[in-house]
Amino acid sequence: MPDQVWLDDLYRQHRQPLLLTAWNILRCPSLAEDAVQAAFARLAKLPKPPYEPKLYAFRAVRNAALDCARARARRGRNQFPRTSIE
Repeated sequence: MPDQVWLDDLYRQHRQPLLLTAWNILRCPSLAEDAVQAAFARLAKLPKPPYEPKLYAFRAVRNAALDCARARARRGRNQFPRTSIE
């Protein structure tokens, strides 16, 4: 297994902005966490760190969030949780 220190550092340094990226698409904290976890699971399988790890991670999280949104829509759960202002 390749050295994953870069991945741990990336997660520690950018966790909150990555979660916010996923939340902006999904509007659900637990789904955003799932998207970040899925993206990092994919990143962990890379044979070596990408050229721009931060940019790569943000794109991977965005893609994972979009995958999650599409899956929810296919299952008929395209109504994202909303908060009431009333």
